[in-house]
Amino acid sequence: MMKYISSIILCLFFTISFYETSIADFPIVDDLAVAQSLSESTEQPLVVIFGAKSCGFCVLLKKDIQDGYFLMQLDGKIVCYIDVTKRQDLIDKYGIKSLPDSRLFIKGKQKSSIIGYDRSKYDRWLTDDK
Repeated sequence: MMKYISSIILCLFFTISFYETSIADFPIVDDLAVAQSLSESTEQPLVVIFGAKSCGFCVLLKKDIQDGYFLMQLDGKIVCYIDVTKRQDLIDKYGIKSLPDSRLFIKGKQKSSIIGYDRSKYDRWLTDDK
């Protein structure tokens, strides 16, 4: 009986291990010029997230994206995360006043934006027909 239980536990462990390693981190570009170029060449929408390491909601949003929480909603989109503490020029250019500040660009034109991070609101923002 102990052998049987050990076998089940071992199978369960390998199943969980395989599942965990089979989910790759969602790719996030950290260079806006590269992201814009990719978006133009592939004709995929671009989601730009302006954040900072010192912003708890920014860190949570980035982690949720990397962990695949919004995998279905971001499918077919390029995601770019910019740490604005290193890019004052972008704060001025885009008029960023609060973080995180997320924007959706389609064919180079901004279509919508959302400021802050609440998982359910962000989910709705990403799934809305833009």
